[in-house]
Amino acid sequence: MTHHQLDLVRADREQWLKFYYFIRAAFSVAWVVAAFAVGPSSAAIAGALLVLYPAWDAAANFVDALRSGGLAQNRTQALNVLVSLVTTVAVLDEHERSARRLRGLGDPVRIAPARNRDPSLEKFRRAVGHGA
Repeated sequence: MTHHQLDLVRADREQWLKFYYFIRAAFSVAWVVAAFAVGPSSAAIAGALLVLYPAWDAAANFVDALRSGGLAQNRTQALNVLVSLVTTVAVLDEHERSARRLRGLGDPVRIAPARNRDPSLEKFRRAVGHGA
């Protein structure tokens, strides 16, 4: 590669990074504004925002890693993508559990048929004020 070609590659990389960091910053500012402005008044929007941020982080890191030689060459970004995806799934799972509890459906993991409940446990729960 000639010196001129290296300068073009370097300029392209610098332009990409400026654009990338501007978009990341703009998204973060918009997310914070939405979280404070709309989040407190709507549980659905607050939940969506909580899921959106780690999903966005995963997508942004994935795209940047691809532009920078791929995930194999950028192991820290690959790890960041993985952690952000796991966080997104965990937040989605907890959001669904919370929604089920709010709808009165209970936690799907903890629901036990009434016929399988231990009567002594039920008596204890009533005694300590936790109901059935």
